[in-house]
Amino acid sequence: MKKYLLQIILFSSFISQAQNWKVITPFNNANTITDMEVTPNGNLYVIAQLPDSMHKSTDGGNSWSAFPITLTYPSDLEMINDNLGYAISNSGSVIKTTDGWQTATNVNYGGNSVHDRLFFLNENMGFIAGYRRFMKMTLDGGTTWTSITIPSTLMVSGEDITDVEFVNTTVGFVITSNGNVLKTIDQGVSWTKIQLQASNYQLEELEFVDENVGFVVGSLGQIYRTADQGLTWTLTDTDA
Repeated sequence: MKKYLLQIILFSSFISQAQNWKVITPFNNANTITDMEVTPNGNLYVIAQLPDSMHKSTDGGNSWSAFPITLTYPSDLEMINDNLGYAISNSGSVIKTTDGWQTATNVNYGGNSVHDRLFFLNENMGFIAGYRRFMKMTLDGGTTWTSITIPSTLMVSGEDITDVEFVNTTVGFVITSNGNVLKTIDQGVSWTKIQLQASNYQLEELEFVDENVGFVVGSLGQIYRTADQGLTWTLTDTDA
């Protein structure tokens, strides 16, 4: 899951001065890698575009195997455990695997257009979000879906959801293309807005490592951190 990847990245930052980075994706001659997941048993999964593909490593990235993927422009990948996972494309198509991507089936969640972010808290509870405040939730592993409405007073016309994550079954967050964080404490019934920045620069990635500590990454090198479940945030400017 993504939290394992974030922990690896944070740990690597402490030892980066003593080690050199090396390329571990020999297949990536022309691909754009859009997401990577690390499962509890240490398997690595990567999705890429141009050409659209999925790759798996079971030895820490030393060797990779390719999988056929039925998504055009895959954009987000979520592994709930070693075998169960979902992937979504920039066009909103979703596929699901129960055998570590040996096979996959289409997921009909009643959406289309540019819905390209997904998050699963566990095997049953998951979310899909994206274009123009669109958001849906499943409580049965993707069999049925219900819509979650974010009021237009919190997200203006033309504003998109750029990422979604829940820290438990009731408390969750979304970030937006206008640089805002929205929080719910009742499984999406109501929302409050947290304005992290005076500008409207797009926020790109949202990640919580536990129920209280989370990070948001901006498009101009900003990293925001919370240690109190989103009540307050501190800014680190990477100058990137």
